[in-house]
Amino acid sequence: MMQSQLADVLEVGKASLGSVIEQLEADGWVERRSDPSDKRAKRVFLTRSAQPFIKKMTVAEDEFNRRALAGLDGDDRATLIQLLSQIKESLQSIGKVEGEAE
Repeated sequence: MMQSQLADVLEVGKASLGSVIEQLEADGWVERRSDPSDKRAKRVFLTRSAQPFIKKMTVAEDEFNRRALAGLDGDDRATLIQLLSQIKESLQSIGKVEGEAE
């Protein structure tokens, strides 16, 4: 994925993500390569050494979510997702309004 796309998906600033990616690259977890169609753009790739760690994180995430949501049935989970999405949209609109006022 391109670094700018990754920033959008993670909803973080491109400069902030750039610093994190630099550190991950220095530690051998990711590598950046020029995009074949746009030499100015960089694509971010996981390294082979990152793969086992990602698998462990995925298992840990699944277990955490299972335990955290254990008391919620399917309808409750759907309601939770809807409410959290509404809160997220409200927070994003607050940030946009404050950003315009500066």
